Amino acid sequence: MTHANTAETQHYPVAEKIMAYTHTVENQPPVLENYNQYSQDLALVEAVHREGASWVEARLAEFGATTGSREKIDWGIAANVNKPTFCSHNQYGQRVDEVTFHPAYHQLMSDSKAQELHSLPWIETKPGANVVRAATGASRTGSPVPYHHDTRLYSYIEEAAQYCTTVAGENS
Repeated sequence: MTHANTAETQHYPVAEKIMAYTHTVENQPPVLENYNQYSQDLALVEAVHREGASWVEARLAEFGATTGSREKIDWGIAANVNKPTFCSHNQYGQRVDEVTFHPAYHQLMSDSKAQELHSLPWIETKPGANVVRAATGASRTGSPVPYHHDTRLYSYIEEAAQYCTTVAGENS
């Protein structure tokens, strides 16, 4: 995708030839791209420090720079525009139940996995791991990728596992 910078004057030779040129639009902000979504969000930076997760500042700044890049923004747009498609049967009439996603969606998911967004609160023992997870979610606004699952689900699973262990111990 290409985006015009409002500071540049665009020329449309055909329109100019037939004198169809009207005016230059000057009341629009520049395109928001190639910026650090984390470090430029002062409220988010302050919250990360306040909630005890300043140990991961460099990682969040790196992730924010990545998510604010033109390339990642384009991936998010492509993944949003090209919705997943469902195919219940193949060409032979056999049930397949396949969902196909745009390649940009897979790229964004790979990035989230590389940043450990899917597991950080459970693999990191330092204080503020959930804060970091929330901050990485805030640094990727507009992305279609479901990086964050409901953490309550995991606490229910842990409670169920503890219950099963307790019951199994009582029955031995």
